[in-house]
Amino acid sequence: EAMNKCFVYFLIFKHALAQQVNLGFFYYSGIGVEQNLKLAYEFFMMAAKQGKADSMLNIGVMYENGEYLAKDYHKALEWYRKAADNGNSDGEQFYNALQYRMIRNSH
Repeated sequence: EAMNKCFVYFLIFKHALAQQVNLGFFYYSGIGVEQNLKLAYEFFMMAAKQGKADSMLNIGVMYENGEYLAKDYHKALEWYRKAADNGNSDGEQFYNALQYRMIRNSH
């Protein structure tokens, strides 16, 4: 019975973690709720701290675009790298694209 309880708690935790990412996306995009970038960032950060690479990528996007957060390309690169290192396939592409734009614009 203890094993069953542990499994149930694991499923609840796993579901809750996925919901943090989903809630962040809903608040970011305004799907089904009024857009709220502060709440989006908070949900993305909660999930990112628990290793969710999609949320790491989304935080990078928010830094790159200056959405709720001050525009900061270096912090965006850090978050894109974290996303890539944690298995998000877009993280590497976003990292390379932003780095290329930064180099091109510095000349």
